[in-house]
Amino acid sequence: MKSMKTSRTYVLVHGSFVGAWCWSRVVPLLEAAGHEVYAPTLTGVGERAGEATPEVGLLAHIDQITSLVEANDLRDVVLVGHSYGGMVVAGVAGRVPERIAGIVYVEAFVPKPGQSALDILPGLRDAFAGLALPERPWLFAPFPLEALGVEDPQLREWATPLLTPMLWKAVDEGLPDDAGDLSTVPTVFVHCTRGQFFDDTAHDLRSRGIPVLTLDEGHMVHLTNPGRLAAMLIEAEHELGRLTG
Repeated sequence: MKSMKTSRTYVLVHGSFVGAWCWSRVVPLLEAAGHEVYAPTLTGVGERAGEATPEVGLLAHIDQITSLVEANDLRDVVLVGHSYGGMVVAGVAGRVPERIAGIVYVEAFVPKPGQSALDILPGLRDAFAGLALPERPWLFAPFPLEALGVEDPQLREWATPLLTPMLWKAVDEGLPDDAGDLSTVPTVFVHCTRGQFFDDTAHDLRSRGIPVLTLDEGHMVHLTNPGRLAAMLIEAEHELGRLTG
């Protein structure tokens, strides 16, 4: 049995086009290691796609996850954000820093106050705009999983029907200016070296002395290699402990 001293509470926040289901093979591994895990679906996407409206964006998602942390009186939380989820966890850490042990960004946006996801990767603006749904232009269609590094055809066959459009406001809305000084929040970045989006982010963070852990995986590592990701999240949590120790 795990000692209570070594157990952590993880809150896993997914990225665009998916829902809590994307963590379905990661959560049991973290729980088996003795950790408490929350993996909510963000409003308006994934299993909650029916709740999508033009008004749902980043601030709504920050409110949602902050409410989850407060309603469950979670403390010493390891926030994990994948891709767009990095925007959300940064906002949550700014709202309730006293409840947060640290942030683990997995192939994720690492924003500064005022920045949106599209400010960080402006090249995505035209790509997303080209995928806008004609009948609901405030949503854009998912990227094909193959383009995101999911090579296994059986995995693509399983996951593709679960993908849902993403909310334009979520990627275009900036992190609140009152997000606080995120430089004081212990941070680890997990860089998937076969991913195509966050090489520059990893390089920048490393140059600033922020720990960057690497995996020889593509962007959708939680789908393609959940075992390696779970092990890396535990390693990242240990790294956070060293940063605060």
